[in-house]
Parts: sequence; structure tokens; C-alpha cells
Amino acid sequence: MTNNPKLSLKDPKKLRSPPPSFQCSETIEEGEVGSVSFTCTLPFTSTPLIFSCRGRSVGVLIEDEAVVKDDELEQVNGDAVDPNFFDTGYTLAGRTGFQVWAGSRLCLETLTFPQEISDSPRLQELQRLVRHGGKVLELGSGVGVVGTALAAVGAQVLLTDLPTLVEHATHINLQLNRNEESEKEEIAPPTWLSENALGIQSGWANTASLDWTKPLHAQLSSSQCTELDMIVACDCVWLSSMLQSLLNTVASLFEASPGAIFLLSFQRRDDGSLKSQEEGSCGSMFTTVDGVVEAVLERGWYMECLSWRPVLLDGVVTDKEVFVFEIRPSNK
Repeated sequence: MTNNPKLSLKDPKKLRSPPPSFQCSETIEEGEVGSVSFTCTLPFTSTPLIFSCRGRSVGVLIEDEAVVKDDELEQVNGDAVDPNFFDTGYTLAGRTGFQVWAGSRLCLETLTFPQEISDSPRLQELQRLVRHGGKVLELGSGVGVVGTALAAVGAQVLLTDLPTLVEHATHINLQLNRNEESEKEEIAPPTWLSENALGIQSGWANTASLDWTKPLHAQLSSSQCTELDMIVACDCVWLSSMLQSLLNTVASLFEASPGAIFLLSFQRRDDGSLKSQEEGSCGSMFTTVDGVVEAVLERGWYMECLSWRPVLLDGVVTDKEVFVFEIRPSNK
């Protein structure tokens, strides 16, 4: 599948079970974004994060966590029309940004809930980077779960997505979780995030619109491109048409911030068969795991799996996995 000798997709040592201290839940509750309220806890604090969503989460919740059923959501939403359907640039892919997906949970757990016995030295290094104010740019933030959580534990995060998502989901949820105490104390926000950045518990965050098909310099400030430590994208390239645009954007960010690394979470949706692999490399509609790996390695980048586990749907273990990869320009 790949000529990268260090890449092992399902290394038993990287299999990551949900930490008992991390809890998620969702309920029907009309909010500013939609009718589903998604909540998740954080390490070292009793204050949870809350996100307003338009749809139920997919592959996120585990046994004993409160889940919204499809019929409950249908009763609330009925035949409601997507209010952003006619927005410029809004697509089916954009619509999925109003939900929480399996890759977001695994990435959040991997970076913010240390498991010192099993976590590799490299992963522990990345966890410290997040906690100690690392500068993170998130691509395809959607409702903002991952970027907001990284900020809450100490990072400085710029959450980006298409204009419709930023305006109608990402920024609204960031405001919902802002820490007004830090603003009352008149602590100056990081300059690279701009003066209107929001305090999110132990860190800072802001939002920006970012279209992967357009030049970065026309959308972000110079410092937002050149001062990065980490780039994050969670399960946002499930359509094969999106993959190269994402990687082109990451390549531009690598060039602008040579020391940055890229963390990508991705859920397998194919069955892993040879037929699926061949279709994934021939332009089928859905991106495959092998398609992602091939596209990354074709650019000469280094790739390593940091964590993985089987996806649960409605509490049932499936034959699909979700992964968190570290990607960087070389293996130096």
C-alpha cells in the first residue's frame, strides 16, 4: 500500500480507548445554530464546552452517553429547508460541517487527554505544545469542537472554514464558550489572532473564512500564515474532490511556516478491499484511507499514525476505523 517504512495504520500500541474522564452528550435543544446541543468535558476543569449543531453527531458517542435519535430530530425539524442552501459556495460538504464527526472526538482526545503510560514520546511532545500556547490553525473547523477544545487547554487557535460555516456556526459557538473573566482582567490577546480574539478558558481563539481553492495571502494575515506551530484538520476530506485542495493549502502553510506540522484525522468509509483501493485512486466520489496516504506520500511528506480505533455507530462497533495522522514535509 505504501513505501513509507514507518507507517503502520493499526499498530496495537496506538489503539486508543476513550478516556473514562472524557464524556460527551447531545440533546434536543434549540440554539443559535440548530436544534442539537453537543457537550464535551475537558481535563483539569469541571466547565464543559457546549456547541449548537444542526444535526446529530456521527460515530462520536459511546455507550451510556446521551444521544439524539433520528426520529427525535425529525420531529423537531420536520421539513425545514437548509437556511444556507443558496449561499455562494455552499455545498453538501459544507452542510456536514454543522455536525460533529468521529475524527473530531479522536483528535480532541489524542491531543488533550494524555495517557502517559501508552502515549509515545512524540505524542506527549505534541500534547505539551498544545497546553503551552502553541499556535494552531484549524482547517474545516465546522461547529468548532476541536479548535475550541485546544484553545481551552492552553493553545492559541485560529479556526477556519467557508464563510457560511464561520458566520453561522464556528464563530457563534466560539462566542458561546468564551471566557469573559480573562477579558475582564484586560489580558491582551495574541497579536497574530488579532485584537478581537476571544479568551477560551486557558487559551485564545478566533475565526477566519478560508477557501482552500483561493490564495492564502488574500484571506489570512501574514502572521497567520508564517507563525504556525501546528495545522489541524478533522475528518473534512471525505469527498475525493476535496483532498488535493486541502493538501495544496497545507503545502502553502508548510512553505510559510517551515516548522509547522499537520495533524489530520480521517475515518475509513471504504471496506479496505482491493476494489475500494483501486476506486479510491481513480477518482471515485469518496476518499479512501489508501487514497489519503498515497496523496500525502506522493508529495514526499512524512506520515505517521498517532492514534486510531474502530468507529462506533449508535454504540455498535463497526468494521471502519478512524485515525489521527501526523504529517510533515520530511522525516527529519
